[in-house]
Amino acid sequence: MPYVGLDCAMLTGPTAAAFDRIASGEIGFDQTLEHLTGAGGDDSVVYSMIEPKGSAETWLQTTTLLDCVTKSANNALPAQIAQIDGGVLGEQMMKQTECYINTCKLSCEIGGAVKAAYDWLALGMTASAVTTAAEAKAKNLMLLWHGATTEVDGVTFSCQSWEATVENGLKLHTSLDEKAAGMERFPEAITPGNQKVSLTAEFKAAPTVDFLVAIPDTVTFAFSAVNTEGSPKTFLLTVGALHPVGMPVKIAAGEDEVTWSMDLEADYNDLTAFNYSLG
Repeated sequence: MPYVGLDCAMLTGPTAAAFDRIASGEIGFDQTLEHLTGAGGDDSVVYSMIEPKGSAETWLQTTTLLDCVTKSANNALPAQIAQIDGGVLGEQMMKQTECYINTCKLSCEIGGAVKAAYDWLALGMTASAVTTAAEAKAKNLMLLWHGATTEVDGVTFSCQSWEATVENGLKLHTSLDEKAAGMERFPEAITPGNQKVSLTAEFKAAPTVDFLVAIPDTVTFAFSAVNTEGSPKTFLLTVGALHPVGMPVKIAAGEDEVTWSMDLEADYNDLTAFNYSLG
């Protein structure tokens, strides 16, 4: 029978807690196949290391997963997510273990709510025993666009949308050493890479950032949004020490609106560049 999104679930941790509200996601893996073809056409195949991975695009309601994005030290991994389960309930649910977030993209645009998209790598993967979805998180935890404020160096410029990205450069590794039965092709370790923070934002007024001087001043981007709980909580995001990269002047036709799209990047491994709070 065909399945739809109503049949799907994604959960985290040994307690099978609900993710923030899921817009889309995937539990999967990468692997390659090589043919070892000899004289006379004799052939056999060898498979590569299995690379468990997953992704989820969510509407941000809590910081549970966001707390597992950044590192405490340059040579450290982000906080581990012990387990992620996802798939089609009653048909195929998969479990990944020892998961680490490789990339996170936070974003917001007019007419929407704050979104958080995650990509992760994992060391293990198997069938999941989960058969029921976790209880969804409260609707009033959503961070809607009309409760937001956006500033560049403390000044508003009619922001239309923005996206902040954190990349951890994680890599999976294996070896020729003996492994447990059933785990022969799974990775043995994950190592960190350079942490990279970047931001792009679109405005209807040109931010007063000088891109053309010998060494442009760094920029701080700040965003806040309020949920609709009885005692509302405020989400604060500050992406600082950003180096201006580009802001083309767009030429519009007729009654089409002019906007400015600004791109910025932080120093690699600046662990203070990306900060947030919810409370």
